Amino acid sequence: MVIGGLIIVLTIITLFATISSENITYYYSPGEVVQSPENFKTRKIRVMGLVQSGSVQWKPEATELSFRISDDDRSFLNISYVGAKPDMFREKQGIIVEGIMVSDTDFVANTLLIKHNEEYKINDHKKDKKDYYYTTVE
Repeated sequence: MVIGGLIIVLTIITLFATISSENITYYYSPGEVVQSPENFKTRKIRVMGLVQSGSVQWKPEATELSFRISDDDRSFLNISYVGAKPDMFREKQGIIVEGIMVSDTDFVANTLLIKHNEEYKINDHKKDKKDYYYTTVE
């Protein structure tokens, strides 16, 4: 009975470890990916970098976004993303993309995350709080 219990526990631990390792996605820099793209073409990866100035192309009718990211201004990845453009997306913004490499420098993202600081600032308005909620019906 004890041996059966140990076998069950070991099976559960092995199963959990296998499932967890398949779902882990590490962050890479554009430089790491461009340096050896063949290592990244067969799996989903996350890449973190800065959106390069002048590289953003947004087609709102097709919800297609393309841009370049870099971490050192020498190694660039061309990113393609289909979906809503995040409100905080802008040039020189830190960004994380998750997806797959389709060529040595082209990356198709299915997830796009914006990096930002954790500080939340409320605008210092001159109006009273009640003025924000006041409405008139005419």
